[in-house]
Amino acid sequence: MKKILLFFLPITILIAACTKKKDDGASTGKQGPRAGSKWVYSFKEYETNQTPSIIDLELTARDTIIDGTDWLGISYKVAGSGSVPVNIYALKAKAGGWWIKSFTSGQSGLWLAYPVNIGQVYEMRNPVGQDYGFVSSPPLPVQVFSVTYTRDMNGVTYSGLIQAGYTKQFSGGNTLSEGINYRNDGALLFHHFLDQYTASTDNHHIVEWDLKSFTR
Repeated sequence: MKKILLFFLPITILIAACTKKKDDGASTGKQGPRAGSKWVYSFKEYETNQTPSIIDLELTARDTIIDGTDWLGISYKVAGSGSVPVNIYALKAKAGGWWIKSFTSGQSGLWLAYPVNIGQVYEMRNPVGQDYGFVSSPPLPVQVFSVTYTRDMNGVTYSGLIQAGYTKQFSGGNTLSEGINYRNDGALLFHHFLDQYTASTDNHHIVEWDLKSFTR
């Protein structure tokens, strides 16, 4: 599962006390990210009965042109570090939602579908999950469970989120579950998790992204 992301860096445990706030979507308006937008995510990885490894990741958007079309190029680095940002994917709002193109494989597809209805299933290309690098063929089908989901993260209550995901069953009772919480504006992705369960050892290997801040 280490292929999920290419973060081969020492992990530091970050513990912070914070005051709970509320984000109902009004502060972001109906506008998505643009050149100069910046995200900070808490990236957490752990297994059953293990202490989570946590690191903050900073993503930045810039203008880029691909095949004569305007996109937003997204790069990441460890937050607060002096490392050179690594380009990971390009992002663009088009019919049907937010689309992405992998800088790794060159493939593109729909990431965050919008508008959607409860129960709707769409094929997702996810740059931060099981489909990192767009290795899945065909894209992974996800089902929409809610369009008014509320989630508490890092002292902030986010509402009006779309909740979608899937669970795949394998032989021996093994499963793979993935889920996202997103909106069509503002930071777009608010939460992502990936859970690989191995029945023979009763072990969950879990990777999570939680939004800490977004500056448009």
